[in-house]
Amino acid sequence: MLFETYSQFNVFLAFIWLGVGVALTYDLFHFDKHFQKVCFDFVFCLFGGILFIYFMHHYNLGQFRLFLFIGLVVGILIEKIFFSKTLESFRKLLYNYFINITTKVKNKYIKNLSATVKRSKHTKKKHFNIKQLTKKQNQTNKKQINFVN
Repeated sequence: MLFETYSQFNVFLAFIWLGVGVALTYDLFHFDKHFQKVCFDFVFCLFGGILFIYFMHHYNLGQFRLFLFIGLVVGILIEKIFFSKTLESFRKLLYNYFINITTKVKNKYIKNLSATVKRSKHTKKKHFNIKQLTKKQNQTNKKQINFVN
């Protein structure tokens, strides 16, 4: 009986950690746009369900018990209470850093590229009309024929 209680406690702790991990993953990859959010929520629920079934099979021998859900909910609540604000500020910091880098790259390289394109517009090569080329070729062919006679 003692071994079963200890085993159930370990399973409960494993599901708490699963809840924390799932909630951290959700907060880390959270999207603001509606379409992306709907797609991400669908994929995330599928991923979370597969992880729940895997943990249930691996740690609890496939037995479905109420304390599994309680452990998952406790883990999610622990993440929301303790880690959510820190992770949100880290995400904002990372987002701002990414935006700053991309604007620097854009300002440095895209301006040079646009200046090159403007210069190339002024120095376009003349394109010949095909009809004009064939007329010139016909004229040179006639001249060559005349020279032969």
